[in-house]
Amino acid sequence: DTRRDMKLYAAFGASLLYTRGPVPETGAAWASALEIAERLAEAEYRLRALWGLWTCQHYIGAYRTALALAQRFSDLAATGADPADLLIADRMMGSSLHYLGDQSAARSHLERMLDRYVAPAHRSHRVRFVYDQQVIARGVFAQILWLQGWVDQAIRAAQHAVEEARAADHPPSLCWALLEGACPIALYIGDLAALERSVTMALEHATRHALSMWHAYARCIHALLLVKRGDVN
Repeated sequence: DTRRDMKLYAAFGASLLYTRGPVPETGAAWASALEIAERLAEAEYRLRALWGLWTCQHYIGAYRTALALAQRFSDLAATGADPADLLIADRMMGSSLHYLGDQSAARSHLERMLDRYVAPAHRSHRVRFVYDQQVIARGVFAQILWLQGWVDQAIRAAQHAVEEARAADHPPSLCWALLEGACPIALYIGDLAALERSVTMALEHATRHALSMWHAYARCIHALLLVKRGDVN
């Protein structure tokens, strides 16, 4: 039936995101889920599909389109019963604004999210939105702190994201924390030993759990490490 199709499209979009990344088929699956969810006035799957489409646009660098999707998510979350959804909207808005260069506004959104967010008891946010939202927020926050000149705080925030992901025992979130948080900060400060530790851990987890997108990303970071060491053969 139609409601089943909506759920299958959402599950398919999430699976493709883990394994193939933001390829056209991933966006198409989320778009189909959203179309059905809007037709059925199904708020929960509208949120999930908007998050999925936002993620695809974010990954391909379409940050203004992603920001518009984050705003739609925020508007819908404001009408819902779960206040944590508005904080996830803050995370999405903050990430988009960060990549658009508005670090002050991005930091405001992420600080609010990190100060107020309480993970659901049954970790449903990982089911609904694929990753541990607090871990991702902290990784982006680390990069913002670095850009604003708060080097020591940026290092601590990146380390905290990795520690949270490891404690949560959630490999996709750990890959995110390592490759989007710890690795960039290690690269910025020129700590190649720390960069090697983080990228090696990411490669191991991506391989063990068949996270193809993160494995490809980790190989790129590893190649960058080799360039920095002068090993270009």
